[in-house]
Amino acid sequence: PPASSNWAKLQERLGTKVTLRYRKGKGSVDIKFFNDEDLQRILETLGVEAD
Repeated sequence: PPASSNWAKLQERLGTKVTLRYRKGKGSVDIKFFNDEDLQRILETLGVEAD
């Protein structure tokens, strides 16, 4: 599926383990983080401002 070809790129961009579940055009993405600082870094990479 097209989504799986981008899995490695997403993992590299976020700098952490990413699990991609894809089936029949639907799915989910699980992004691992290990502490508050790691989560903050991932959110910043995604362009999300934390409260």
